[in-house]
Amino acid sequence: MAPKNRSFSAKLKLDAINFAETNSGEAAARKFQVDPKTIRDWKKRKSELQDQASTPQGSNKRRLDGAGAKLASAQLESKVVDWIYELRSNGIRVSRQMVMDEARNLFPTMSDRTTDCFVASPGWLEKFLERHHLSLRRKITNLHNDPVDVSSRLLNFFEFLNAAHSKFGFGDADIIAMDETSSWFGEKDHFTIVLSAKADGTKLKPFVVFKDLKSTKNSSSVIAVSNKNGWMDNNLTIQWLDKVFERSAPRKRLLVWDSYRWHISAATKEHLRKFNTAVAVIPSGCTKYVQALDVSWNKPFKKIMMDLHSDWRENGTKWTNGRGPSRSLLMNWVNKAWNGVSTNLIKNSFKLCGINVAKDGSEDYQIACLKQEKFQFLAKDLLQFRASEGQVQEMLEEEDLERLEMNAVAISVDDNNTH
Repeated sequence: MAPKNRSFSAKLKLDAINFAETNSGEAAARKFQVDPKTIRDWKKRKSELQDQASTPQGSNKRRLDGAGAKLASAQLESKVVDWIYELRSNGIRVSRQMVMDEARNLFPTMSDRTTDCFVASPGWLEKFLERHHLSLRRKITNLHNDPVDVSSRLLNFFEFLNAAHSKFGFGDADIIAMDETSSWFGEKDHFTIVLSAKADGTKLKPFVVFKDLKSTKNSSSVIAVSNKNGWMDNNLTIQWLDKVFERSAPRKRLLVWDSYRWHISAATKEHLRKFNTAVAVIPSGCTKYVQALDVSWNKPFKKIMMDLHSDWRENGTKWTNGRGPSRSLLMNWVNKAWNGVSTNLIKNSFKLCGINVAKDGSEDYQIACLKQEKFQFLAKDLLQFRASEGQVQEMLEEEDLERLEMNAVAISVDDNNTH
């Protein structure tokens, strides 16, 4: 019996054909330890093998060009590759699950389908990434990967928070964290969801940005807006401040967000002067440690969104003209997903990020990043700072644009600022 799972280069196949032509097919089969039928199949494709073996590279190939399983859809592969590059160009992390979901959702709309059964399995994903020389691991800059530099930035952030609490006495109801996250559910374009909540667990209205909405229809629980690309911009950041954050607060508040360019633009800073608010900008490279959405909210929120989408598809919902869920349905899902994130989880997230821990350090054990071995010196430095609090009051002066542009901690406070 011929050994199984053997493969031969084009050159060796031609050697076997030549031997068969000089002797016999059965003799060639015995010599090369293959079935006689294999020899006959090779002989039928002799001219193709000769063409392939005419180059050094082709001579060593073990499969004829064009052989093997056919693609489920060449159009699909092209569209998914373009989609991945578009997301990466906008600084969005692309996960394996996202790629499989996008491929699964796009497949019914492709005109060159070679099968009606396509599941976008993990096995398909591995071959897809190999075919297109893609890796879903993003390169991390030295700036973001250097524990010493990150520790320094985190220490600055914690020092500011400590001094801000000392000066203004923020309660949990006065502290708001905000961040953006993007979603795709087979729509032609993505949409952006802005989530924000208070340290006491109160959730603010989700703010959803669609692409090219002809009209926006808000619900009582979700605010929908639109622009040409579906991403947040300067104008929409100001709209979020007016519609969600709002000016009418009885006490001074603390807004915590990252260094996204629209958060720190001149127009946004000018608009924030109308609010009775101090602003802490999370330093670049530190969001995964001290941004509440990254640390805690995003995972359960996205899971509920994905579950709702899966239920919608599994219940027999048919696609019309290749479109995914309606935007009104997406808004409904956003509301359900946000309601599904527990209040206790949101409250705990502020402690995990060190945003509202006790100034004396008695709650520092709750700060998640301080438990990591690479930040052991940060924990000691923070403890030393707590013991000498008051040395960083200068951080509460008018924000320094130069430091802001260096993606360090940025503060914008004015004792006389009222709404």
